[in-house]
Amino acid sequence: YHVRGTNVVNTRAVEVEPVSRSLNSGDAFLLVTPAALFVWFGKGCNDYERKYSGMLAKLLYLRGGQVGAPPATLEEGGEPADFWTALGGKAEYASSATLAAAKDIPPPRLFHCSNAKGKFHIREVKPFSQA
Repeated sequence: YHVRGTNVVNTRAVEVEPVSRSLNSGDAFLLVTPAALFVWFGKGCNDYERKYSGMLAKLLYLRGGQVGAPPATLEEGGEPADFWTALGGKAEYASSATLAAAKDIPPPRLFHCSNAKGKFHIREVKPFSQA
């Protein structure tokens, strides 16, 4: 699972192909195998992604019944060999200084723009979600 977001409202997990190239340094990932559950934090992973990944891992472990071992938390660069084996081998993935510094990117904002009343008007929508 690829976990990404910038706040409590928009952080989400999406299932991705379990291969090395699915990883990136800016986010968090969960790798579920029959024998293990890995929670991988990229160097640019933010606090929301870390917290959400931990909650999801706990849920999968306690309620899923699919995993035989408690979640193992991994920081980028400190992965054991069995992590890479489960991904089909270590390969290149999106890893750059920009992704590693992603925590400094401000959260997204939504604006409503209209000229329905004959005058152009802009209003920020707070709070917002994709729902």
